[in-house]
Amino acid sequence: MHRVLSLLPAIPGTTVTCYADDVCIHSTTPQDLQHVLQEFYRSCTSCGLILSPEKSRIFSARNLQDLPVFIMGGNIIPHCTQYTYLGAPVRITPAIPARQRIHPIVKNLLDQLEPRFTPIKWLATRATGISIPVARTLYILFLRSVVDYLSPALIQLPRQVLQPLEQFQNRVMRFILGCPPSTRIVNMQTEPMLPPLIERIYANVTLFSVKCLHSPQFTPNFSAVLRASLDEDAPRPQLRPGGHNLVMVVCENLRHLDIGVPEQAVIQDLPPWQVPIPAVTFTPTSKDAHPSLQKQLVLETIAKVSISVPAGHHIYVDGSVQADGSAACAMFSPTLETPEGRWHGRRLRNSSSSTYCELQGIWDAVTLLVRRNVNGLVICDSNLHSRH
Repeated sequence: MHRVLSLLPAIPGTTVTCYADDVCIHSTTPQDLQHVLQEFYRSCTSCGLILSPEKSRIFSARNLQDLPVFIMGGNIIPHCTQYTYLGAPVRITPAIPARQRIHPIVKNLLDQLEPRFTPIKWLATRATGISIPVARTLYILFLRSVVDYLSPALIQLPRQVLQPLEQFQNRVMRFILGCPPSTRIVNMQTEPMLPPLIERIYANVTLFSVKCLHSPQFTPNFSAVLRASLDEDAPRPQLRPGGHNLVMVVCENLRHLDIGVPEQAVIQDLPPWQVPIPAVTFTPTSKDAHPSLQKQLVLETIAKVSISVPAGHHIYVDGSVQADGSAACAMFSPTLETPEGRWHGRRLRNSSSSTYCELQGIWDAVTLLVRRNVNGLVICDSNLHSRH
């Protein structure tokens, strides 16, 4: 997909949003959109990809009768007034009537959550039902994760509009804990350690925005808009209504937190198809062998591999999980210049597997070698080849 998008022309007023193979083209004029569609079809064809025009849609707030026919690969792309992009519903709707108490987007989300809640209710009400911690875990994984995923879309709505989602979580907590209707909500939130859902939506988007500001190379457009909007002396960027609400809420939260987010130093990595595939060598030994024999075999393997790697640096990596569940990985090289002034490890998610910790250490070492464009040997003491 990176190669396909790199072949598209740069047209003012036209942007391409891509996540994996889900592509959305935004354009201000029908002529520019038709031109990009033609170029997109050509770039995909040159890369051996087959497009399905019948699965594509043209979405516009304009009167459909005023729009021309859009063609891609000789096929007409149909129009639509609503669609779902990356799980988020997008539709053209008039003002919500006063009698309609739930916003369409919130209603759509609740319709997705209710069927997911049914198995949890069934499991929790059985005679040998699941425990409260297990029910809480199921709620977080299968229900709240959907809300987390849609947080950037939900934060654009007023807080009072999101209240039905908060009421849904309160109902779930009351069911999981078996609390009577008189139980205070703050007590139910404290017992399973579940924060208010609306506050979590705001926290998710704020944390994501901080990551974007810190690493603008991953989201250049959004990061640039945030930087310009946080600067009160800079001119305000022109945004669509939904984007304006999102940026306004995020900037308000960041100003309230009063934090400065420095930009990460950008190190240009090679594209995935140009990264060389490393060779892997295993030392034929086991823990049952005498330690001196193990050491001898390891040193012989390192010496043998080192001969085939010109000017290769040695990087030693390790990862571990402690008894309390804390996990970390680290790397060290006696010949490479220390990154950021010193060698150090990094914390990983609690209760990570030892294999995951070891692989993260190997990933850090390979990343360092690729970024510095040097040869090297990554040496670890794990029997990773016997695991899946």
